[in-house]
Amino acid sequence: MFRSIVALIEPTGDPTGFAREAGALADRTGARLTLFAAAPTVRTCSPVFWAATPAAPETPFSLQQACDCECEALLRRAAQAVPEAVPVTMTVRRGRAYASLHQEVDAAGHDLVILDGAQAGGLRRAAQLRFGRRCDAPVLRLRVTSRPGRRRRSGWPQGLEAVRAAIPAPHPSQHRPAA
Repeated sequence: MFRSIVALIEPTGDPTGFAREAGALADRTGARLTLFAAAPTVRTCSPVFWAATPAAPETPFSLQQACDCECEALLRRAAQAVPEAVPVTMTVRRGRAYASLHQEVDAAGHDLVILDGAQAGGLRRAAQLRFGRRCDAPVLRLRVTSRPGRRRRSGWPQGLEAVRAAIPAPHPSQHRPAA
């Protein structure tokens, strides 16, 4: 059904649980999974930012490297939660999260975009809805909670339960061998 799925990994929420659910969907559909993170762009001339930091870094370049390294570490932690049968690619781009994700979808031709809907409230939810209207690929918002006793709103699907019934299990001859 899907050939390529991209999942936006954000530092808020539970990135390992979200990656586990995205990996389960990719495994069930036989697709490859791209874990995507957007590193913020560091401006060289931002006096407000430099005044707000408790200990200013040596240069804007070193701060940009620290942001890139943090995003890569976040993706590595999330990739460990994905099932081993799923081929995983990790991508880090600089810039605003949803604008960078839109560029990734256009450049790589992904079939499905998965967003973390558990922490989506207010401005983040509005940004996700705006992204969903502008994106050419279908967008799925997963609500993955790390606390098992947490109550959910009635009528809203939890995790993959809402889409598992709609996606047929692949025939054994359709499974690709793991590389």
